[in-house]
Amino acid sequence: MTARALPLHARLLPHRPGDLARQVLLFAAVPSMHVAFAVMIAAPLMRLVRHPAARAFWAVYPLIVTWVVLVTANHWLTDAFLGAMVAGMGAYAAHWMGHAYTTWAFSRPAQVVTL
Repeated sequence: MTARALPLHARLLPHRPGDLARQVLLFAAVPSMHVAFAVMIAAPLMRLVRHPAARAFWAVYPLIVTWVVLVTANHWLTDAFLGAMVAGMGAYAAHWMGHAYTTWAFSRPAQVVTL
């Protein structure tokens, strides 16, 4: 493994030969659910918060999570991209089901049952 192929933390931290083989994830999980959950959380919160600073934070939150999982060598860029795609497909499926099955729609207020 060349120095260019090593993750950032492996290049910055002192180590003994052979340590990296036990620390580097050679087969990353596809897709990155870290990124998928970050997108699923950030997208609605970005629309719900009113303060511009909070809205800006939620807008960049998935990018921060993506950067963290790439720098720590948990995932490759492809894994992160596919994680964002999974979140998008989930949002599309939820939107479609909300329109296809009107009993699932959140557009009307919940009925209050009194005993």
